[in-house]
Amino acid sequence: MTRRRALVWLVVAALMAATVIASVRAWNVEHREADEANQALARQAAGLAQQEVALLAAGVRGGEVVLNKSGAVDADRFRPFAADVLRRTAFIGLAYAPLVAATERKEVEADLGRPLTELAPTGIRPAADRNEYAPVTAVVPRRELEASLLGLDLLSEPTRRDAARAAALAGEPRMTAPLAEASSGKPGATIFSPVFSSEGQATDPIGFFAA
Repeated sequence: MTRRRALVWLVVAALMAATVIASVRAWNVEHREADEANQALARQAAGLAQQEVALLAAGVRGGEVVLNKSGAVDADRFRPFAADVLRRTAFIGLAYAPLVAATERKEVEADLGRPLTELAPTGIRPAADRNEYAPVTAVVPRRELEASLLGLDLLSEPTRRDAARAAALAGEPRMTAPLAEASSGKPGATIFSPVFSSEGQATDPIGFFAA
């Protein structure tokens, strides 16, 4: 009787062990498949991001023609230029942000008719003093985006600043990591395309197109 009971317990233990092993294997398979699916999604997202960067690069090529000799944007030329870029891409808006030295801030604010602003955890506030700014001075579509973006310093936030600097160094568009859109607060990303002067052989950008 004792021997039979021992055999029963051995069989029960073996079944329990087999069940645990099967569960572990199923868990491993499930998580491996989930990891593979996540990796596939990540590759797809990266491919789409590269496509968006390439679209902006193609769309804004030759965009320095919308600037006047001082490097400021010509609104009459920028609006049709931006509208054409938006028609050919999936972007919801296109902005131009010149690089502005601290000594030029007051002049730019006077031209805009409003102070330069920056992003803060609580929303948008007047921009702090710093050596250089990249304020949005033109944006299309103007009516929908002007209130939140015009005068906004795109270098005031680390993620955008890093992408802008990377674009300046590379001489070609760069996309930010995922972030909250300045105009809506919704998840998104910003692509910066450096703009160079049409005169001379300058290697430093004079501003950025941002989409």
